[in-house]
Amino acid sequence: MIAHPGARLDAGQVGLLFGGCALYLATFGYPRWRMFGTVSRTRLSAAAVVVVSLPVARFVPGLVALSVLAAVVVVLNVVEHVMVRRQPK
Repeated sequence: MIAHPGARLDAGQVGLLFGGCALYLATFGYPRWRMFGTVSRTRLSAAAVVVVSLPVARFVPGLVALSVLAAVVVVLNVVEHVMVRRQPK
């Protein structure tokens, strides 16, 4: 993708990139559930967005696909930051 940012990613690359990110986000909820007894709805929602965007990523340039993935993760972090800041101290 660095050498040819306008090239489309093949199925394996999309699967690794988006599937790996979705797997990370989804499995991050398990330690939270074990430690606090709650489910991380924000992480599971972000994982669902990544999975839903996976088929589309195959038909756009690699740089666009990576940008979408980065945007999902950035939005997730902003939402979680706001949620933490709003909690009473």
